[in-house]
Amino acid sequence: GLLGELVVMLGGGRRAKGESIDPAVGLEMYVERGQYVMRGDDLAVVHAGSADDAEQAVKTLQKAVEIGEAAPKLPSLVRERVTGNHTKP
Repeated sequence: GLLGELVVMLGGGRRAKGESIDPAVGLEMYVERGQYVMRGDDLAVVHAGSADDAEQAVKTLQKAVEIGEAAPKLPSLVRERVTGNHTKP
């Protein structure tokens, strides 16, 4: 997803085997999807290696987050169950 790509862009993940990971960068989310928030609440903290990276990460984060009047309908975390030789929705 977009937030995972944001972490990779900061250097906290890999696109290819052998790429280094910077353990000092990343995204710290303070809220969960669908959680009630109020104006002024901190939603996340971006840990970046430079001011330019932080600025780009904040722009990406703003695109990824939508705040509305009602909580979104959240998809099920379990798409299907596999038991024996059968798959059940």
